[in-house]
Amino acid sequence: MKNATKKAARATKSLPVKTAAPRKTVAKKHAAAEPTAAVAVKKKLTPEEEIAKREQEVAKRALKVTEEAEDIARVITSLTVDDVNREKAAVNFRTDVIKAMLQQGHDLLDDIVKAAKNAYDVARDKRDKALAPFEAADKMIRDALTIYYTKQRDRAALAQKKADEEQAERERQAILARQEERVALEEQVMDDIAKLDENDPQYQDKVDALQARLEPLNKPVEIVPHVKVSEPETSGRMVLQDNWGARITDIHAVVRQVVAGDLPWSLIEIRQPEANKLAKLYTTTKHFPGIVFENNPYTRGSGR
Repeated sequence: MKNATKKAARATKSLPVKTAAPRKTVAKKHAAAEPTAAVAVKKKLTPEEEIAKREQEVAKRALKVTEEAEDIARVITSLTVDDVNREKAAVNFRTDVIKAMLQQGHDLLDDIVKAAKNAYDVARDKRDKALAPFEAADKMIRDALTIYYTKQRDRAALAQKKADEEQAERERQAILARQEERVALEEQVMDDIAKLDENDPQYQDKVDALQARLEPLNKPVEIVPHVKVSEPETSGRMVLQDNWGARITDIHAVVRQVVAGDLPWSLIEIRQPEANKLAKLYTTTKHFPGIVFENNPYTRGSGR
């Protein structure tokens, strides 16, 4: 563990920057005056190169910290007796090394993330502002077409309803006409039968011939075929799309139907955060059917 602590202490130290020792200059006899040395200009990294450099630096530190953390965690979890020194060393490693390195990583990379987010937000806002008139115009046309197509559909539905009513009236009139025709023909047949001589050897044949005149009236009434109103004429490039939705008006009635099996359970949303609040409030003091309060402890300390 002392070795791990030493490693932890070394991990928090910044890496020393090696600088070349200045060379001694020896004056030459009769040497011409040397021109002033040009100041070396450090090459400026591109944003991509800067990000890669910082990522590499954080990755190197993270590798060392991870290796030491694995060793410490392995020792701590294998302990079967109290060992305050090892526990303290683990806590110190977390606080002094991991948290410090984590902060250094944030210091190195957060500005890149912030700059990228700011650039994204600015670009997105500019894009949205530039496209807003087109979006508004598109919505204006779609709303107008929705009204147009709705009126078309309503007119077609009204025309079909009228055609259906006219068809029903034709059927009714045809049936009434058939009934009137049958009644009139039956009266005529009965009158003709009454005029026959019952003693005539051909009496029954004549009666059958007269009654046969009623047979055509037993057939179904022929009516003009049903009228089907044609679909509204459109370009076909856009259509009126149904968009059904539901509005809950009585949550208790919905729950009762779910329990009864008339509605699916997926209609009810179980909110886990609310259940967790109940667990924190009642812990072991109260129980509810269908809910189990569980304690899943976690370790925290300074800096969480």
